[in-house]
Amino acid sequence: MVSEHVKNLPPPLAQFKEVQPKYTAAQHEAWRYIRQVSHPFYLEHAHPSYLESIELLDIPIDTIPRIAHIDDKLSQVSFGAIGVNGFIPPRAFMALQYRGVTPISTDMRIPANIGYTPSPDIVHEGLGHTTMLANLEVRRILQLFGELGIKAVSAPEDQEYYEATRHLSILEEDFVTTEEQKKEANERWKLANKAAYDAASDARRLSALHWFTVEFGLVKYNRESRIWGAALISSIDEGRNYLNRTIRPLSLETAEAQYNITIQQETLYEAESLDNILDILEKFRGTMSGTSDVGIESIIKPEERTHKFRPTEKQKRLNRIYKAMRECREQKRNTYWLRESWQKLEKEHEDDWLAPLGILEILTKGGFNPQLRSEIRASLEKKHGQSKDLEKLIGDGLALFDKAA
Repeated sequence: MVSEHVKNLPPPLAQFKEVQPKYTAAQHEAWRYIRQVSHPFYLEHAHPSYLESIELLDIPIDTIPRIAHIDDKLSQVSFGAIGVNGFIPPRAFMALQYRGVTPISTDMRIPANIGYTPSPDIVHEGLGHTTMLANLEVRRILQLFGELGIKAVSAPEDQEYYEATRHLSILEEDFVTTEEQKKEANERWKLANKAAYDAASDARRLSALHWFTVEFGLVKYNRESRIWGAALISSIDEGRNYLNRTIRPLSLETAEAQYNITIQQETLYEAESLDNILDILEKFRGTMSGTSDVGIESIIKPEERTHKFRPTEKQKRLNRIYKAMRECREQKRNTYWLRESWQKLEKEHEDDWLAPLGILEILTKGGFNPQLRSEIRASLEKKHGQSKDLEKLIGDGLALFDKAA
């Protein structure tokens, strides 16, 4: 059932609706890993609205959620959701928030980008941006940001910054991008970022407040720093590091802060309460230079897709292994097949760690084939020492089902 908020979208905003694709087994497995690893941490360190929202939206662990399901559940709290194509124009994003609709990218990272993806995907928006929406104050914050965002006067430099950011995210996610292309895109982004900051338009200043609240916000709860920002919730690495960052009190002056979207944040800002954020936004209203005369009718939808996932034949073969592995987990296929699957991984996909981890989980929980379990664990532990990123990713996975076993 489509929510009333989505049904009533005007054409300039309704044009951004995207049909959600059918995801690969490998993408579902990446979602499952992220949900399993992150959920226990955020139960302890996120604002209580995290659990309330997970339960309200009935967000699954094993499979990527359908956006229509999220929209239907959000209708219970007078909100809605639509699928979109990655980075949409800021004015469209703000206008949707103002109308009580959260945009969710229909893209989904692949296992190779499980720790970080340079452009919005359904983990960032379908998990990060939705798992505070059971809270009325959070919904009011988003809608007030939307109201101010529509009214905020922007500068030409802001448009170039958006286009440079979107271009960079597309190249970073595309496997056929050359290092020279990435270098050129990064240089363009750096120049655009500085120019937009120097222009200091109302839109740019509001975006800084949005970045350090809705994306990377902390809030006090029972005298403790709790996470509520979507970027922190959707990136377990950034989320875990939040207490190791410089934490400053959120204030109106945060609108003047610089930020870099391409690296982990060195400084985070903490609000005294969610109401405190609403107060700061009202103070921001008083600093605005005027009201923009640019309506939503002028918004142009980008034609280029953000994620250009073009799987190679090798990646297609790897996905077939993920599919069969999930069928074993769901008892639709005999687990004796896992030995053959492991041999294929060792022979052709030695860089992949998520599928071996999934096979080891099935064998461990079922008490099957101790010799094969030992062989897979030894291989994973060898990969474990190859880099700090792999050490954390594999270590977190092993810890999950070791604890459950």
